[in-house]
Amino acid sequence: MDDFVSKPLGLRVPQNTPDHRSLEGVIREIEGAGEGETIALADVLDALGARSFAPMLLVPALIALSPLSGIIGMSSFCGLWIAAIASQLVLRREHIWLPQWMQRRSLSRAKVRMAVGKLRGPAHWVDEHKRQRLSFVLRFPFNLVVAAVILCLGLAMPFLEFVPFSGSLAGLTVALLALGILYNDGIFVLAGLATTIGVIALLLLIGRTAAQVIA
Repeated sequence: MDDFVSKPLGLRVPQNTPDHRSLEGVIREIEGAGEGETIALADVLDALGARSFAPMLLVPALIALSPLSGIIGMSSFCGLWIAAIASQLVLRREHIWLPQWMQRRSLSRAKVRMAVGKLRGPAHWVDEHKRQRLSFVLRFPFNLVVAAVILCLGLAMPFLEFVPFSGSLAGLTVALLALGILYNDGIFVLAGLATTIGVIALLLLIGRTAAQVIA
C-alpha cells in the first residue's frame, strides 16, 4: 500500500508526518535535524526526507530571509541549493539528490535556532491562512513554469551577493512559491510570481551599475 500522497510538482509527503505540510513544522525539523553542535545539509535532508521537494526549497529560502544571509557567501550557497532542487523538479525526479560537497556544509546549531526562531511568528500566521486555492497553477504544464522560475531565481542569487541582504528578496520569492507547492495554494504562487518582478528589477539595476563602473 502506498504510504505517500502525491502532490503537484512531484512533492510527495508522508501521510503520517503532517509537520511537513506546515511552515512551522519545517522550522521544527530544521531545528531538530542531526545531532551535536552543528547542523549539516545532509542532516536536514535526512530529517525532511528525500521526496520532500517543497520543504527542501523552503529551508534555503528561510535561511536567505534570516540574519544568516549576512554571512559572506551564504546567499550564493542558498541560491545553488535552490537551483539544484528546482532543476530536479523541472526534470520531474522522484527523489532529491545533492552533491556531497553541498551536503557537508554545516552551520552552528545555536545560530540556526536563533535565526529561524525569529520566523516562528510569521510562520504561524502563514499556516493559519493557508487554503487550497487556484490549484490549477500547480498542475501540468504550469507547474513546470513555476519550477523554471524557481530555478532561475536560485541561479540569480549569487549575483545578488554584490548588494548586502538583497538575496533576501529572492529568498522571499522562493519561499512564497515553495509555500504554494507545499499548501497546493495558487495564491502563494501568484504572490511569488509578482515579487519575481522585483528581483528582475534588482538584477537589472546591478547589471546597469556594473556596466557603468566598467565603462
